[in-house]
Amino acid sequence: MKKTLILCDSASDIPPSWEEQLPLRIMNIGIEMYGHSYRDRVDITSEEIYREVASRGNAPGFPCTAHSSPLEFYQEYQRAASEGYEEIVSVWLNAKGSGTFETAQLAWRGFCQDHPQEAERMTMYFVDSGTYSLGIGWWVIKAGQMVLEGIPAAEIARRLEDQYAHQTTLLSLYSLEYARRSGRLGSLTAFVGEILGVKPQMTIAGENRVVGKVRGDRNVIPRLADLFFQDAEDPFGPYVVAYGDDRARGEELAAAIQARGGRAPDLIAPVGPCVAINSGPKVVGMAYRSKQYARG
Repeated sequence: MKKTLILCDSASDIPPSWEEQLPLRIMNIGIEMYGHSYRDRVDITSEEIYREVASRGNAPGFPCTAHSSPLEFYQEYQRAASEGYEEIVSVWLNAKGSGTFETAQLAWRGFCQDHPQEAERMTMYFVDSGTYSLGIGWWVIKAGQMVLEGIPAAEIARRLEDQYAHQTTLLSLYSLEYARRSGRLGSLTAFVGEILGVKPQMTIAGENRVVGKVRGDRNVIPRLADLFFQDAEDPFGPYVVAYGDDRARGEELAAAIQARGGRAPDLIAPVGPCVAINSGPKVVGMAYRSKQYARG
């Protein structure tokens, strides 16, 4: 069996315990905030971002991500080569919303040119997840488990491509302020939405798409559950749940699914800093195999 590594970025929101258990390496995305630079999961947390934004009001320098440089990817490939890895399955956040995927490929081409012997020995599989957060991380964890089961990297990559092509991330924002300030939502749209108390439900499957709207916080979870049962390829099958600053929202969504005959989620975990700066603290969502909103 060839020595295989699963490589991904920190937008996957994988809990640290999984990284320690599996042949998995996570590259930490950069974050710029109020004139300072940070590394996701290293020196900044979602909670610290929420506190900074709350304390600074409308001051310039709202947090934004900065994807890893070609050099950082290049060094990661060098490290993998030095550790004897023969196959790498690299899984990255949505290529339509970030330059990470393209940069990872660029760095690999440079590595192959500079180190032809190592490149000849190593095989790289690039996978565009088309999504964010646990929508990525859920199946990256599964990929790491597949490595331990002895499944070849080519088959792992094929299964990941299939899942991500038929999967969506469904989420709801309780507040539109972060989406407006991060540039993900127009100022006028956000202003009107806040005035009317509108809570949008969005899918991420390559591109963002608003698929529902409700008024009032209490209607968010029931609406997400309705959309899940309408859209899931198997509403009684596996899914994962992510939340912002309040785990109770994630547990409430899981309970709503189970109350209608669904199963418990494979995983419930908080969103990390890369997602938090676009969603804000008040968010809840899920990832599952879709019959309607997937990339196909």
